[in-house]
Amino acid sequence: MENTNNGGNPLQISVAQKRMVLEKRLKSGANNFFWIAGLSLVNTIIYVMGGSITFVMGLGITQVVDGFTRGLGADGGSSSVVISFVGLAIDAAIAGMFILFGILARKRNRLVLVFGAILYIMDALIFVYVQDWYGALFHALMLIGLWNGYKAMGELEKLEESPTYATVPMTASDYMANAGTPFPTTLNNKGKKAMMIILLVITGIFTVMTFIAFNMQK
Repeated sequence: MENTNNGGNPLQISVAQKRMVLEKRLKSGANNFFWIAGLSLVNTIIYVMGGSITFVMGLGITQVVDGFTRGLGADGGSSSVVISFVGLAIDAAIAGMFILFGILARKRNRLVLVFGAILYIMDALIFVYVQDWYGALFHALMLIGLWNGYKAMGELEKLEESPTYATVPMTASDYMANAGTPFPTTLNNKGKKAMMIILLVITGIFTVMTFIAFNMQK
C-alpha cells in the first residue's frame, strides 16, 4: 500500500510544480535585460576596437552614442580621448540601467519591467527609422520574452493569492531566494512615488537621446 504521508497532497504538488515553472518563465524574461546590456557593451567594445560586427539584440542608442563620440573626436586631438571616455561612460551607464532593470524584474517589480520594455520599444524605433529590419526583428523577439516574463509575474501573484497555495510549505530554496533581498517586492506609497519619479527621469533622458539619434540620421 502506498504511503501517502510521504507523497504529499497531489494538489499541493501540482501547485508547487506550477510555481516553479512560472518562476522559471519570469526569470527567463527578466534575463533578457541582461542580454540587452551585455551585448550592447560588447558592441561598444567592438566599435572602439575598429570592428564592424554588431549584435542586433544590443541597444541602438549606444551605437548612436558611439558614432556621435567618434564624429566629435575625428580630429584626433587630445580632446578625442576625453570624448571617447565620455562615450564609454554613457554606454556603461545605459547598460548598467538595463542590468538594474533585470535585477528588479527578477524580484517581481512589475513597474520596472514595464518601463524597461517601453525604453526598449523606443530603442527599436531607431532600427525601424534607419530601416535595419534585422535589428527591429530581434528587438521584437526580446520584447516577446519580456512580455512572457510579465505574464508569468501576474500568474505567480494570482497563484500565491489562492487558498491552495497557503497550504504549500516553503522550501529551503524559497528561503534562500528571499533572504537578504536588497529590493522589496512590494513598495509603500513613498517608495512607489520615488520609483515612479526615477523611472520618469530615466524615460525622459532616454527620450531625448532617441530624439537626438533620429536627428543625426537625417
